Amino acid sequence: MSSFLEKLKSKGPPAAQKDRILIYGTAGIGKTEFAANFRNPIFLMSQGETGLMKLIEYGSVQKVDAIEFRNEPGKHNAVDDFVGALDSLASDKHDYKTVVVDVFSGMVELRRLKTLDEDFKGDDGKKEGGFNHFGAGAEKVLNQVIVDFLPRLDALISAGITVVLLCHSETKLIQNPEGADYTKYISAMPEKIHNRVVNWADMVLFCKSEPILKGEKSFGDKMNYKAVGENRVIRTVDSPASAGKNRHGLPAEISMGGSGTEAYQNLVAALKESKERTKVSS
Repeated sequence: MSSFLEKLKSKGPPAAQKDRILIYGTAGIGKTEFAANFRNPIFLMSQGETGLMKLIEYGSVQKVDAIEFRNEPGKHNAVDDFVGALDSLASDKHDYKTVVVDVFSGMVELRRLKTLDEDFKGDDGKKEGGFNHFGAGAEKVLNQVIVDFLPRLDALISAGITVVLLCHSETKLIQNPEGADYTKYISAMPEKIHNRVVNWADMVLFCKSEPILKGEKSFGDKMNYKAVGENRVIRTVDSPASAGKNRHGLPAEISMGGSGTEAYQNLVAALKESKERTKVSS
């Protein structure tokens, strides 16, 4: 019988895998336009999140395949339809290179509503048997995301498909044991689900707009500032201000430029530069 080390040597180095990417950001920052520039994407849209259609209509992005997962009246079919689509995309033959979930936080909310009605009979109270009884419902939804969603997304990765999850952002008060409390941008999902998805992802990219300020002196030499433009940026690392992450040695910030195409090109260029830098140093 071969030893563990012999088996390890016979396998050789692990094959490169496609990326698990979480992109979140403020409203209107251009997350959907950014994601539409990934290689040959298909968009899986949560109920009501159809901004992609308007971008295509007005020529902001190329025409891409997309499907909206919407509950029929009185039913909770959208989650099952979404899970079925993930299974098909992982196993069936097609030309898609990227699966974009727009927005993943919307799919999580559809999962929450299904759990609330089917497992808690619509009771969102804090008494025994209610969704909010000692966090029973939230724990169940977390487990369902871990069991039903993430393994299917991993199956797409194994099939050679890049996975991009889009989310809205929100701010959270961070209780700091070593100093003053502060607020931080995170994805607009329940905190435990946000943390689990961040751990799962290879890249967590926060997209935001930073104002360009111009100062003018007023009475008493007091400076008044007004916004005269904006810089749209992608933050790639974690900081007190925003959740972020990457396993690629990316710079802390990448310019989004003036369009989704430019944002994607800048990300690809940064990835290529990081890979070349790694080759030189090794």
